[in-house]
Amino acid sequence: MRFYKINDESTFSDDLLATAEDFKSMQWTLQHYTPINEKPLKGCINFCDYALLHETVRTNHAKTRISMDFTLYFGEHDVIPSRQPEYLKEIPKIGEDTFVRLLQSENKDFKERINALYHYSFGTIEYMKI
Repeated sequence: MRFYKINDESTFSDDLLATAEDFKSMQWTLQHYTPINEKPLKGCINFCDYALLHETVRTNHAKTRISMDFTLYFGEHDVIPSRQPEYLKEIPKIGEDTFVRLLQSENKDFKERINALYHYSFGTIEYMKI
């Protein structure tokens, strides 16, 4: 992963955080940012804000990379109805009392996106109590 910082905080505007149909339509924002030299630690679980500007960098002969997107949801707020099944009431203790089964692989076609807020991995994970 490569992360970025804003060049000049006084140039920040809400337009830089707009919802986009795809990542290509927001490429113009990169002119306002500079890459920083922070790298995830190999062999560790690394957390970052999914809204943080980032880029996946894959080198030749790179081994498997697992990316799990998740949201910690605080308070009493409505969520996007189509994404409701993605939210859990509590953080599961994966490997302790919960097994996670991934239903997507590189050999299966990804589902078609319905809209910009519909994640391509919707419905590709199953939680099972141990």
